[in-house]
Amino acid sequence: MIKNWTVTARQVRNSGVKRKFKKKGDKYVATSDKGRVVKNGFINHVNYLSDKNRPAHLNTQIHVIYDNAKNILSSIHQRQEYRTRNSIRGGGVVNWATSFCLS
Repeated sequence: MIKNWTVTARQVRNSGVKRKFKKKGDKYVATSDKGRVVKNGFINHVNYLSDKNRPAHLNTQIHVIYDNAKNILSSIHQRQEYRTRNSIRGGGVVNWATSFCLS
């Protein structure tokens, strides 16, 4: 039984700009106007989580419960194709997944 544990949730986006933030008072403020451009963020995140050779994963047991990364990618592409075929504007997927880390 785990007594003291923490759940961390993180939104995983496929592309965009990643910025660093600092807490000032009650608000978080970006440290600079520029940021790092992220492409293939979802695939990179999945590969990082399942890679046992990363320095941060030292002395860690990694168990992939369900490997649904391919299902997520195919469903997003099917949605995009459907909306394009039927000339439906908007409704793009911004948040591709939510990552939960139990520690």
